[in-house]
Amino acid sequence: MVEFVDQPGTDPNLPWVSPRQRDQLNGWIAELREASAWSGTLPVALLEPCWLRLRAIPVADLAMELPPDATAAAPELQRYRQLIGQGLPGWSAQIHCWEEFGAASCQAAQRRLWECRDRGNHGWTLARYAALIETYRRSVELGSGNRARRRLPLLVLARAGSRDAHTLHWLEPMGQPMRHTCA
Repeated sequence: MVEFVDQPGTDPNLPWVSPRQRDQLNGWIAELREASAWSGTLPVALLEPCWLRLRAIPVADLAMELPPDATAAAPELQRYRQLIGQGLPGWSAQIHCWEEFGAASCQAAQRRLWECRDRGNHGWTLARYAALIETYRRSVELGSGNRARRRLPLLVLARAGSRDAHTLHWLEPMGQPMRHTCA
C-alpha cells in the first residue's frame, strides 16, 4: 500500500490516482526496495492528472524528459545578485556586470530568464531538480539498511499552459495492509 508524504496541505490520498495506478506505484516501490544501491535506473513516477496518465522513467532520464530551468543560474545573473546583496545599487551592479561579462552577454542572460518566465516552466527549476536528486539519493543510501523506508518520487505535472507548479510527493510503503477479520 502507498502512503503519500511530504506535501503539506495536500490530500494524502491523491484522489485522482486509480486503484490500477496504485498497483503501478506499489510495483515501482517494490523495484526501488529491491535495488542494491543508488543508480540511474531507479524509477521516478510522473502523473499527468489531466490525462490520468501515470508512468515511470529512470532517474537518469528525468532532466531530458523534464528539462529544469537553469536560466537564473547564469553566471551573469548570479554575479548581479551577488553585487546587489553586497549593497550596490541596481544600475551600478548592472554596469559592473557589463564590464565583467559584456553587455550583450548580460542582456542575453536576462532575455533568456524572462522568456522562460513568460513561457512558464511550472516552477521546475535547476534547484528543485537538484533537490529531488539529492533527496532521492539520500533516501536510497540511508535506507540501505532498511530498504522498506526508501521513498519513491512522484511528480504531479501541472496542466500545460497554466501557471501552476509541478508538485512533488514522496511515496513510501505503509507495510502490510490490515486484513478484515469480521465474517
